[in-house]
Amino acid sequence: MSFTKIDPSSPAEILALEAPTNQIFTLTPAVIYDTRDSIMLPSEGYRLSLAYEYAGQVLPGDFDFWKTTSMRTSTSPCWKRRTG
Repeated sequence: MSFTKIDPSSPAEILALEAPTNQIFTLTPAVIYDTRDSIMLPSEGYRLSLAYEYAGQVLPGDFDFWKTTSMRTSTSPCWKRRTG
């Protein structure tokens, strides 16, 4: 992606887009709760995660932002084995 004719009086974040490279340094603590029966090939259970990503001010880099992310995945069998 390239930008042309950016006004020199634009904010620093916009001017940084014109630079050949940008750096982002982030801290991302996360909380994860996992009830799956297997990490590699789960057949039942679920996984919940909540993360907060922070970049800027005290960290080096060209951008300042924060972002929260949550995710839920669940696994259940399509059919049950018959025993008998």
